[in-house]
Amino acid sequence: MSKKKDGLVKQENNKEKPATGFHTNPERINKKGRPPAGESWAEILREIGEEIHPKTGKPFKEAVSRKIWNKAVGGDTQSIKEIMNRMDGMPKQSHEVEGNVTFVIDKSLGQKGGEPKE
Repeated sequence: MSKKKDGLVKQENNKEKPATGFHTNPERINKKGRPPAGESWAEILREIGEEIHPKTGKPFKEAVSRKIWNKAVGGDTQSIKEIMNRMDGMPKQSHEVEGNVTFVIDKSLGQKGGEPKE
């Protein structure tokens, strides 16, 4: 991609699209910053989980946990996996990577002045 003066970027297919990023589009900067406490999904879900269930008198988090356990005992494989992953952590996954690595050793490194000795 090559950059043009008018803030557009030319792609491989010769179509132009607006350049992205804060340096080219300062209006995209979130000047308000991070959302205030209590507005993230995790915080809201955590807060609801602490509320008391009207029928059981126990926190919603506990009611959901018991529901998952009951389903797991009944043979629901997804619930079993969820419990295992929460208690023991996700199983480690191995990945194989194939390829070639080439090392270039520059004999001038470590010499004063950077000039190789002959």
